Amino acid sequence: MQEHLKIAHINLSQWQEGVGENDQGLDLSKIDPNQSAEEIAHAMVDQSPGDKDWGTIILNEQRELRQELEHLGFSNKKL
Repeated sequence: MQEHLKIAHINLSQWQEGVGENDQGLDLSKIDPNQSAEEIAHAMVDQSPGDKDWGTIILNEQRELRQELEHLGFSNKKL
């Protein structure tokens, strides 16, 4: 359960302010859930639509969220 919660915490990066009315969502059916969090993040970057570089924004926030978990003492082996 702890591993699922860590992954869910990092996936909070998918919820960004300023997206606007247009859907900027990603097609999760094209993402392999068996990949590492970093590989998933890079796969999401490849799908990043719109004017902003949402992929880079998401990757940066994911890094911050992983660091937050590490700071709290959670192992980073699966992050």
